[in-house]
Amino acid sequence: MATMSAPFVGAYAWIMLLGRNGVITNFLSGLFGITMPDIYGFNGIMLVFVTQLFPLVFLYVQGAMSKMDASLMENLGCTGFKRFFTVVLPLISPTVLAGALLVFVRAMSDFGTPMLIGEGYRTFTVILYNEFVGEVSQNKGFASAIGFAYGQRFQRGLLDPEAPEGESPFDHNIWVICGE
Repeated sequence: MATMSAPFVGAYAWIMLLGRNGVITNFLSGLFGITMPDIYGFNGIMLVFVTQLFPLVFLYVQGAMSKMDASLMENLGCTGFKRFFTVVLPLISPTVLAGALLVFVRAMSDFGTPMLIGEGYRTFTVILYNEFVGEVSQNKGFASAIGFAYGQRFQRGLLDPEAPEGESPFDHNIWVICGE
């Protein structure tokens, strides 16, 4: 259900549960006198992203592990961690990497969660929104340039077979463009 709903829905639900006047926050502080940590900011964004995006990776990995041949692990004679690192991990690593790419793209495109829970924490999508629809000033050209530059950097990292060896296009920080 978390993958089908809009990001605003999940973020707002977490605010209703763990926000400053949330149900769980009020219950714990009223009954036990426990002060809950603040859900707002980077930690809150990470909590919501993990709960929304973990099921995607879990479904992929669970499907890959269910199709794994059990006789492979039994015939090699290794047990425990050695079995995991020599048999299981190499077999499911493409699935884990595909899930990680899917989660990365979904997290980078999510605007609702950082906007509601971030409270001033600046993410890529929030910076684009603030530059495009600013209350004080609008800089649509700057927002377009940032989006285009990031898209080109991402495309170069995925599709450029002639990138210099040892240099990853992701090593350079995109925020240099923003003057941060």
